[in-house]
Amino acid sequence: MKHRQKSLEKLREELNKLPGVAPNIGGFISHHMDEVLSGVRSAIAVKIFGTDLAQLRIIGQQVNDVMKTAEGIVNLQLETQLPIQQI
Repeated sequence: MKHRQKSLEKLREELNKLPGVAPNIGGFISHHMDEVLSGVRSAIAVKIFGTDLAQLRIIGQQVNDVMKTAEGIVNLQLETQLPIQQI
């Protein structure tokens, strides 16, 4: 148990050095609850927020293009957004 705790602390320390990253290290149940609450079924998700859907699509494609060059990336996908106006 002591090794696990030290490993988790080291992982958190290293991940916190990455700008804009909000690491979430946990177990199966906590990850499943996060998945249910966020609507994202993946180990890594990049969420981009804003009001201009066209601009968000451009930024999303740019992020996708950069991420696909990372070694080991599999099942990378850009979420489909439909241009439906909402009130």
